Amino acid sequence: MSKNLLEIFSRYTPGADDARILLLADPSSIALRADKEKRMIEIKASFGEVIPKQILYRIEEEIRKAYQLQSVRIYPRYPSQLFDRDRIPDLLIETNRRGIVANGFFNHCDFRLSNESLTIEIPFSEGGVSLMYDAKTPQLMEQIVQEEFGVAIKVNIHRMDAFDASLYENSVEAQIKELAVQAARAEAEYRRMQEAPPVSGNAPSEVEEKEILPRAASIYDEDFTAEITEEGKCRIGALTFDLSAPSYVIGEPFEIRPIPISTIDSPRRNLVIIGEIFGFQKEASRTEGKFDVSFSVFDGSNSIEHRTFGMDAEEVDALCEVVRDGAAVAMHGYAKKMTRKGQVDTDFTFFYTDIASISRIIRKDTAEKKRVELHLHTTMSQMDALIAPDAAVKTALKWGHPAIAITD
Repeated sequence: MSKNLLEIFSRYTPGADDARILLLADPSSIALRADKEKRMIEIKASFGEVIPKQILYRIEEEIRKAYQLQSVRIYPRYPSQLFDRDRIPDLLIETNRRGIVANGFFNHCDFRLSNESLTIEIPFSEGGVSLMYDAKTPQLMEQIVQEEFGVAIKVNIHRMDAFDASLYENSVEAQIKELAVQAARAEAEYRRMQEAPPVSGNAPSEVEEKEILPRAASIYDEDFTAEITEEGKCRIGALTFDLSAPSYVIGEPFEIRPIPISTIDSPRRNLVIIGEIFGFQKEASRTEGKFDVSFSVFDGSNSIEHRTFGMDAEEVDALCEVVRDGAAVAMHGYAKKMTRKGQVDTDFTFFYTDIASISRIIRKDTAEKKRVELHLHTTMSQMDALIAPDAAVKTALKWGHPAIAITD
């Protein structure tokens, strides 16, 4: 007898509503494809009723967390008679998820479904419509409907007749905000994917394995130095720190003679680095009463990450008083590559023994006349730009800066 989805994913404990949804899947129709190396699972199954996409995405994410996977995707199959006009909003959501160019284009669209033909009107210029076709968005939508309902439809995307420029500008602004949110989520996802299963202690594994990719020392094409002036100022790249009055808060006092993080190209001990903290995270460990902490340090040349697993609550509280996003610190310790599941990280992790609190010197703009550059592509460009030059100028003026130079 075939197992149902609840039996297959026994570590996942859903609520009553989500359990009912998973039990809708016909056990005999369930097909799983797993990639152990990429830690991802795809599930295909037939359901007797349509599951809203947002609910399906949430269930995928909860299963992913329960099994500590990188990705879980559920591809539903429905009876063809369930496909109607009410399914189009979810079709647009799934297209946003899968499409190369889709997100934001359907925010203010109109659509009509008739005679196995779906017509969508979007409030964008002909350039925007062409971009959708170049990205094969209509074909993707046809494929999704065919996969989920077994129905063949023809999708046509047109420019909205009553094209409102102000609506277009509002849509662009909303899309920019959404892209910023997506970028933040992508960064959080990247950090999650790099996490290793909790291990005791502060020291990384001693196992040496072949690297997946060579390490890039820095995104900047220059050699960095860390020179300390007589006043105790230290400049690395574009950042300057004040080392004249350090406050030693964890461990023992140490001489602050830092090296640029970008120069760490081999496992080394007795290192001193300085920088600004970002990406601080504190999470409950699998062991009750313990916590896992991670954060990164940027010194103006490059950044490096730190991880500690299984910290006591008192240790975490003491660390949080000093190490927080935006804080400037000097750290004494060592750097080494961690091994996770038999593969060596491509980058180094820094393990501190001592920490001092320092301060960062913020650069000031003393120019009497301030300047700002707005660089973007418009419809005059041969690139895939959608905004017209006059709309760009209007938007820039609306943001309140009178001196504008536009390059295309």
